[in-house]
Amino acid sequence: MDEEVRLESREGIFPVTFAFGTATCSVQGDGAGEHSDWRIRERSGLAPVSGRGNNRRDRYEEDFLRLAECGLKHFRTSLDWSRLEPQKGMYDRQAIEDVRKFLEAADRRGLTVWLDLHHFDLPAWFGRMGGFMEETAMPYWHRFVEFAAKELGSLAQFWVPVHQPFTYAACSHLLGRFPPGKKRMDKFTDMVIRIHQAHGDAFRILKTYLPSRAKVGIATLVAPVSPSADNDIDRFGANFVDNFVNRVSFDALKHGAVSVPGKGSVEVPLCRGAADFVGIDYFFRLTVGHDVVAGPSGFSELSMIEGMPRIATARTGEPLSEEGYGAAASGLYDAIKQPAQSELELPIYITAAGIATTDEDLRTRYLAGLFASLLRAVSQGLDVRGCLLWSDVDGYEMNGGFNHHYGLYGFDPITFERTPRPAVALVTRVTHERRVPDEFMPPPEPEAEPEPPSLIPEY
Repeated sequence: MDEEVRLESREGIFPVTFAFGTATCSVQGDGAGEHSDWRIRERSGLAPVSGRGNNRRDRYEEDFLRLAECGLKHFRTSLDWSRLEPQKGMYDRQAIEDVRKFLEAADRRGLTVWLDLHHFDLPAWFGRMGGFMEETAMPYWHRFVEFAAKELGSLAQFWVPVHQPFTYAACSHLLGRFPPGKKRMDKFTDMVIRIHQAHGDAFRILKTYLPSRAKVGIATLVAPVSPSADNDIDRFGANFVDNFVNRVSFDALKHGAVSVPGKGSVEVPLCRGAADFVGIDYFFRLTVGHDVVAGPSGFSELSMIEGMPRIATARTGEPLSEEGYGAAASGLYDAIKQPAQSELELPIYITAAGIATTDEDLRTRYLAGLFASLLRAVSQGLDVRGCLLWSDVDGYEMNGGFNHHYGLYGFDPITFERTPRPAVALVTRVTHERRVPDEFMPPPEPEAEPEPPSLIPEY
């Protein structure tokens, strides 16, 4: 970042080029596709019914207008592969035209579009083939990536082949929360490898067929980890979890290899350098220790896995989100530092961040804290270039259904009419004034003391 930007940021002002926007996905807005593996999971009673989502299909014109008025000029969403290719080898031209009209409407409102190609759900037929785990299925993934680039390449500037690789691997093959619902460590470690290979493959294909201006990157969950006590055992556990959760995708991009329990370092050579930017999805921080209380969040289920230390997603006294995460907006600053700690020299975008709550004072304070953390990072010269809030409108959250309220706007479940929440006023002021208003600025936190040397676990 140049000196002019750094000076501007020291005065508490976001650079004029800083990108503000929102993030969502196709299932959240439209519901699961009829031919998706997630719809099968719903029919089996293993997930809440998504229905029409928040019915963005009929309301995206007004949704885009509101985003533009709020100064949220970047919009991240996902393609529903199961709608575009409902049967193997058979693309639905009408579905493709619907997506094209949707993206063209965003462009008319001056929105910069981000597209995920895989956001947890898959076509049922691809899942039956074995999905990313099966080598014979991968040509269909490659063909879909090429198809998306050729059909829609002019309508999106930022591309994310795979959303949250670790989260998908863990939820699909370790925790049993996503299709195919496995709970096996060996299958999980296989999927960690395979999903990063899928990213590397997709990156090369996209860079071949997309316009030269298009950027392709990764969006990965980052949950800063700290030990609950200053002792060797808790520091060892915290380092293990940090490697396990946060560093795997960064290592893949930097070294072309991932370290996974039981397998050591496994090469994924096409992942080396396979990103124009790093996307950080931040929702919580983790505390690891022998005495922590795991708490109600789904992520804490990792503590139940044999050999895993105890993990908490909230600290004592922290207000909780509807998902059981501690409302720790300041943790975003620590998340932003993670790529540099992995020696990745890439631009950083916050590709998703927000809080699920119906406490509107908490939501506003939390978002103000996120913006303050961003300003702190930018002022210190970290190359963070934008933030996409999760999300614009409440929608369907996988496993949580419609019970997790992340949106800047709520909606009526019958009419789907949107209702602005108080945080909209804060966000609009931040995007237009390029600063956090004084009345919302959280008090400064004391500088953290240097952490003692930590033990590096061997896989």
